[in-house]
This record gives sequence, C-alpha cells and structure tokens, in this order.
Amino acid sequence: LLISAFRNLRADLKEEMRVLKEEVRDLKEEVRDLKEEMRASEDRLNKRIDEVRTEMKEEVRASEERVNRRIDEVKEEMREVKGEMKELKALLIQALQLSPAAKP
Repeated sequence: LLISAFRNLRADLKEEMRVLKEEVRDLKEEVRDLKEEMRASEDRLNKRIDEVRTEMKEEVRASEERVNRRIDEVKEEMREVKGEMKELKALLIQALQLSPAAKP
C-alpha cells in the first residue's frame, strides 16, 4: 500500500513537472514574441523620429531660404532708397544754389 501511494505520488509529481515545463516553454515563447514586438515597435518609432527630424530640417531650411530672400529684398530696397535720397539731396542743393532767396 505504501509503495502504491509512493508510485501514485511520484506519477502525480512527474505529471505536475511536465505541466510546469510546458508552461515555462509557453512563457518563454511568449517572452520571445513580446521581445520581437518591442524591437519592431522600436524600429518603427526610430524610423518615424528620423522622418520627423528630416521633415523639420527641410521646413527650417525652406524658412531660412524665405527669410534670406526677404532680407536680400529689403537690402535692395534700402540701396534704392539711399540712391533716391542722394538724388533728392543733390536736387535740393542745386535748387538752393539757384534760388534767388539763397543769394545775398
């Protein structure tokens, strides 16, 4: 009777060990799957970060080009205004020199 009980206990323990080993195997597989999903998610995230970074650089570059063009336009306008002011100054000096009121 004792030997029979021992054999039954041993059989039960073997079955329990088999079930536990199977659970461990399943858990390991699940962990591998989760790691693969994490790597794939990380890859997608890094790719998106690179895309956004590239888009931002392109937008900044385009903005810089627009600002630089506008600066060049303003500089040209300032040169034109300076030229017009010189012409007006010359005309004013000439008018003052020709004016009878300016002569003593």
